[in-house]
Amino acid sequence: MRSRFLIGWFVAAIAVFPNCSNLRAQKLSKDALTLTGTLVRIAALKDHDKVLFKVQVSFQFRNNSDTPLLVFEPGNPLLHRKIDFLEAKTALSEERNVATSLFPWVSPYPERNFDYFKYFVERLERVELPNSGIVKIEPNGYYEFYDVFKVDKGYKLPDGLSKLPSKEWDDVPGIPIAEQSVFRVEYSLTVKNKTSNSDLLKDLQRKWKSHGYLVLDDSGDFTVRSEPIINKSGN
Repeated sequence: MRSRFLIGWFVAAIAVFPNCSNLRAQKLSKDALTLTGTLVRIAALKDHDKVLFKVQVSFQFRNNSDTPLLVFEPGNPLLHRKIDFLEAKTALSEERNVATSLFPWVSPYPERNFDYFKYFVERLERVELPNSGIVKIEPNGYYEFYDVFKVDKGYKLPDGLSKLPSKEWDDVPGIPIAEQSVFRVEYSLTVKNKTSNSDLLKDLQRKWKSHGYLVLDDSGDFTVRSEPIINKSGN
């Protein structure tokens, strides 16, 4: 009698309280993780004979779910970065991509004969959860960081200003001039065609589920795109 009671209670408990790993196995809503940004500063600089624009942005990852979320640290050199400069119409759903700047991953040790990507992948496969390179965001929590991009699109100098010495540009108010009203930033990481296990990130998502939910897109890659960031001219 007692054993029947315990079995019945156990079955009922499973029905009422599904375990956390099953919850994390379910697909998260699209707004579970949001990335917002604020343009902090724009500066024009000259690289040899080319004019570049240094864009500093303050970002915030926010977890809007009731599950801990895992994301790759934005400072990881293996992440691809992309900026889309957009012209917004009457509604954000009518955004039009005007220009794109791509920032593919670069090895942090270019002077060495060292495959950093291979090392990073082997480290992911070897440890339970790396103590660096992965950010855990608690439910309703957030993670803030800064990033800097050097672009040759999205801004311009007034006519004739580029002929002046670059050290004099900071003394002119209102430059650089923003050419588009908003932009979005995207961070992404894929291991496809780079390792023997093209489903590595999905495997890690299952492996790390006791720590949190590794955010991946429908194709099994890590891709996070920011909300529209208001663009503005320099001060």
